[in-house]
Order: sequence, then C-alpha cells, then structure tokens
Amino acid sequence: MLYAGVAMTLNSPLRHVVAAGALAGFLMLNPMALGCGEDGSESGYQFGAEEMSAVVVGSWEGRVRYEGREPVSFELAMEPASATGASSGSLRQALCGERTLVAAAQACLATSELDVVAVLRDGEHEAVEMEGTLVAYGAELSMGELTLYGAGRLWRVQMEEGALAPAGEVRDQQSGEALGSFDLARRDDVAR
Repeated sequence: MLYAGVAMTLNSPLRHVVAAGALAGFLMLNPMALGCGEDGSESGYQFGAEEMSAVVVGSWEGRVRYEGREPVSFELAMEPASATGASSGSLRQALCGERTLVAAAQACLATSELDVVAVLRDGEHEAVEMEGTLVAYGAELSMGELTLYGAGRLWRVQMEEGALAPAGEVRDQQSGEALGSFDLARRDDVAR
C-alpha cells in the first residue's frame, strides 16, 4: 500500500515541481551548460589540428638569456605528440592537478589544445626532451600560448595573429620563478 502512495505522489503535480527544481539546481551549479555553445559540437571553429600543427611544427632557433649569464644559442625541433603515445605527463608532473571552478556563463571561453614533443639543443646541455601544449583561444586560430616543459624548466611563448611571438620567457618548473627570456625564430624564416 505504501508503494501505491509513492506512485500516486510521483504522478501528481509535485513530480513537475521536483523536476523543475532539479533543472534549476543544475543550471545554478553549472551555468556554463548553456553559455558555451548551442550543442557542444565543433561548429563555428575555423581551424583544426593541421592548422595548429603548422604554427609549431618544425625547426626553430634562438638565444636564451638566463639572469646574470651570457646569452646561449639554441635549436628547437617540435612535432605533434603521437595519439597512441600520448604524453606521460612526467615532464609536467609538478604542474598537474585537477580542479573545477564554477564561473558565470559570460566567462566561458572556447579553447583548443595540441600536445607537442620537442628536442632542445644548446651549447650548455645534451639534447633535452620536452613536451608541452599549444593552446588556442576562441574559434579562430589567432591568440594563444605555447608552453614547453623539460629539464625542470617551463618555456612559455604567446601566439599572436596565428604565429608564435618572437620572444618568450623561461621559468623554474617547480617554483614558477622567472629565470630568463628567449628569442625565437623559425629556421626557415631566418634563411630568407
């Protein structure tokens, strides 16, 4: 008999009130559910993995200036990380973590990420393996940031107008302390 009473209660207008309350609670706890696009699909993006790869893949060179030391020339070779051998995170381990922050719907920003692997050669060290991510902000491939991790250092350079900026910064991977800066140019561009 108790079962019949519960069934009658759920078929009553109270059921609609409970459903509306659950929906309202969901939207209050996750305002981005409706603020970040119509259906969550990739419609509206004007680039893909190939265009992102073209921004970073290839041979680069530059000079890194660590605080209080003479500049050191370097060469950097980057390529996309393989899908099957996804990065282990071992080089990025100090910065790993998971958290979720609830933000207002107007704070929603579309991002695209391309994982890369790289080899850095300079006059002071053996070849240093690096891994990182190119992050593009928005539906157009215009603004973003490349971050590389390796040998306890974090290398960061902005992407402006769909190309890497000609200079970036080097920080300690553990503490985040600024260690220096670097110039960066694609080797093909230097020869021209």
